[in-house]
Amino acid sequence: MYINENHNFVQTGNVYEQNIQNVLPTIPTEYISDYMQGYNESSDVDENAASIVCYTCDVVNTKDKTLSEVSQPHPRKSNSKTSTKRKTIGKRDYIAQQIKNFELGEAGEALVYKHECQKIKAAQKVGAIDESVIVDWVSRYDDSKGYDIESFDIKTKKPKYIEVKTTSGQKNTPFYISDKELKTSEEKADDYYIYRVYGLKRESDEKINYYVINGDLKKQDNFEVSKIEDNIVKIKSSELE
Repeated sequence: MYINENHNFVQTGNVYEQNIQNVLPTIPTEYISDYMQGYNESSDVDENAASIVCYTCDVVNTKDKTLSEVSQPHPRKSNSKTSTKRKTIGKRDYIAQQIKNFELGEAGEALVYKHECQKIKAAQKVGAIDESVIVDWVSRYDDSKGYDIESFDIKTKKPKYIEVKTTSGQKNTPFYISDKELKTSEEKADDYYIYRVYGLKRESDEKINYYVINGDLKKQDNFEVSKIEDNIVKIKSSELE
């Protein structure tokens, strides 16, 4: 995940900066008006250069947080009633949201990387696996693989290709993947894993829950896969009729 890939922001710590003239061409035409209004409310202006877009993010501190695996969510009962709740329509700063999602994703990956390293080191300590086995945070240097972390399955003695999906929402919150990630889950099959980290916030408890989806994402009984755009796929827990 690289925020710079889409909007060319320069990141220093938890601060993102870029010239407004370079940002605007990257935003779809239909979102320009919303972006400018949202930007005026949520971004800061550099006093020395008023044309600089500057965002400061609340970084999730993962140092004292640990992961705890739980079961997958149960299929939900379908609700045939049409919702009468009106959606709130407002101006959104899409880039601010993207940066927030990026920071959340980075925190989730950091937790999973630490979690996998601890498991591998514990297994090596008792001689269950070879000392040469390592955990590789692949997306830190290559975001095109279709997974974020390469680890090792202690039981099967095979590689584990882990894609981390993190949200601040709860267990049943839908999540999104790319076409590449969906294709990789098909190619890697039993060696592909989604680590679904949820409820991660700046003020979260020390223990963060996650569940695992293993295998081809199109062949999961408990989840529905639906394409919403050319490069984006939505996954949610299945509904019972």
